Amino acid sequence: MEATLYDGLVNQRTPKYLQLANSIKSKIYTGTLKEGQRLPSIVESSLAYELSRDTILRAYKDLHRTGLITSVYRKGYFVSSAKNKPNSRSILILINEYTSANRIFYQTLCSNMSKNNIYIDVKQYFNDTEKLEKIIDEKGVYYHKFLLEPLTMATERFKAILRRKTFRNRMVSILYEKNTLSDSRQDVFLDIEQDIQTSFKKILPSLKAYDGLNLILPENENFPYQIIKGFFKLCDTHFLKGSIIEEAEKIHAGNAYLVLDEPSLFHLMKLIDSNKLELGADVGLIAMFEREYFQHTSKKITALNWFNDSLLKKVTSMLLTDGNDSFHTAAKLSIRESL
Repeated sequence: MEATLYDGLVNQRTPKYLQLANSIKSKIYTGTLKEGQRLPSIVESSLAYELSRDTILRAYKDLHRTGLITSVYRKGYFVSSAKNKPNSRSILILINEYTSANRIFYQTLCSNMSKNNIYIDVKQYFNDTEKLEKIIDEKGVYYHKFLLEPLTMATERFKAILRRKTFRNRMVSILYEKNTLSDSRQDVFLDIEQDIQTSFKKILPSLKAYDGLNLILPENENFPYQIIKGFFKLCDTHFLKGSIIEEAEKIHAGNAYLVLDEPSLFHLMKLIDSNKLELGADVGLIAMFEREYFQHTSKKITALNWFNDSLLKKVTSMLLTDGNDSFHTAAKLSIRESL
């Protein structure tokens, strides 16, 4: 037989004919199946993969309809003209959702990829494994590589998705915990809990000058739970009075505030202004993300940013090359007048 087309049942909910068709598409797009290469006959495929002839025929007809394969009378099915295949590499970015922390990062990454003649598509799965599986089943075969930001996902079902052969040697992951996902990937590890200890140690005297340290949780955005763990570990280690606030209805002089999203930041700055408090003196402020305007406010805003230039450079390099390496990139602390 000329080629192995089918790697076995991947998802019980996806029809077998569609799984076979997707497998063949993937092998065409990645170059495993070359232009003009003959596909196994319907009988050969039926015997080799233990699928019914109707299943094989339906898959072939689906591929023929899209122009990816062609049929020659009494000779069989063949991979069609290269004009039906992508002209450049394509990458699918799978993220939980856009947040204040990652939005600028992904916009810049997409711009960088476009400059390298790489097609980028971004799909959000909103912490929903069923939605993620549907995206992969319907779209996964069309991409050469994948970038995944798991965020709050750490379930066994989620890990099983990433062990699929679809992702073998084609996955780049931004991880918040080491060794939690599949094998054969390129990983970038963000040690959020440890970075909070290391970074905030540099500003410990400023933090201790305040009566309390308050972490404001976003109302409408997901965030890594490691931020909460790192925050309380920091407070316990250095005897800081730490509190979690779900919504800042009032602001208290003599306190410092950590914000994870822009709506919370804007709301807090309005409260500071309306109460005639001075930022950096009466109230401290740290944003757990970065924006260009932070350096142009009346009192420049201190920021701790994981989605920084170092991460951007590393992820860009991984998407442009193949390998199986893991790297750690640290958060960048920009100390400014707001603390």
